[in-house]
Amino acid sequence: MAKDFVHPGQLLREELMEPSGLTEAALAQALDVPLGRVERLLDGHEGVTIDLAIKLAKALRMKPEFWLVIQSKYNAMVVTEILSRPPVGPVVSLAESRRLSPDGVQPTPTGE
Repeated sequence: MAKDFVHPGQLLREELMEPSGLTEAALAQALDVPLGRVERLLDGHEGVTIDLAIKLAKALRMKPEFWLVIQSKYNAMVVTEILSRPPVGPVVSLAESRRLSPDGVQPTPTGE
């Protein structure tokens, strides 16, 4: 599946930071967040939360909704991609699952 939307951190890095020469440390300072949080965002390991969207908006003179929409579209793309994958194992009904033992194996009748 082609990626329709990029992670907000990728967009931030490629479209705003790199062209302006803004460093991760300078951004962390401007946002008043730990450097690790900025690094996780830029690496795609953390998303844009409401508080971070507000901080990004203030620091970069943008609307917080911009960041929240980008994050929401990225999340929707990830969910669509996950749901398009084939199931990894057998799917059983709730009734069937109740007949299974806790380890997921059908108990073998004994003494019959």
